[in-house]
Amino acid sequence: MRIFLLSHDRAKRGSTVAEALKRHGVTPTGFVFEGWRPPKLRRRIEKRLADQGIPVLAPKTPANRGQGGAPDPYPDLPPAGDYAACEAIATTNVADLVSVESLDALRALEPDLFVHAGAGILRAPLLAIPRLGTINAHMGLLPRYRGMNVAEWSVLEGREVGCTVHLLDPGIDTGDIIATRNVGVSDCDSIAALRAKMDRAQLDFLGETVKQIADTGELPPHHPQLEADGRQYFTMHPDLKAVLDKRLAAQTG
Repeated sequence: MRIFLLSHDRAKRGSTVAEALKRHGVTPTGFVFEGWRPPKLRRRIEKRLADQGIPVLAPKTPANRGQGGAPDPYPDLPPAGDYAACEAIATTNVADLVSVESLDALRALEPDLFVHAGAGILRAPLLAIPRLGTINAHMGLLPRYRGMNVAEWSVLEGREVGCTVHLLDPGIDTGDIIATRNVGVSDCDSIAALRAKMDRAQLDFLGETVKQIADTGELPPHHPQLEADGRQYFTMHPDLKAVLDKRLAAQTG
């Protein structure tokens, strides 16, 4: 079984996913590291703003994606590139995940399975490469909660909280669902605690699923989503986060 993690060499997500697999006795065949540089349009806009003396917020990069300004929940883990070197895991570096040259290089790896581990949004030509597909852990219960901050939104709306392992397709969290798992969050007294618990849960769930695939050589049963069964959520406004933080603190106080 040839399993590759799609990540960036400076992304902690690659390390945390690899560690989750390791806890379940799975060593990936290798990492695929995508290069990263700001899109041309953004670079032009940022230069124009800088020329006018207008400060520019730090862009979201592979290294800080998903942190949202929160403390690093895995301070002892190195970025994926350093992790791969320490664990003697092979690496393949490509300029991007869309060019003909990169896709040819990935086909040459003859992968059975890709695991999303901090790469960006993946396109259909790449998703067609691995024999079994590409799987991802999502910090929410699909199909209802797609998109961003879904753990926070589900708590705010007073609904069940959980995580999902699913196949990726070109949409946002719209691929076939392999399994979902509810997570109890009554002991979480803050958004930071909520996200830390949910992240541990989804990584463990992902590790279990990859272990099952590695043992059987096949995907577990999975089923498609209906678009009408859910909606896409976006980053929660800071004012709503403040309300949620107070609610979480009150429920444990």
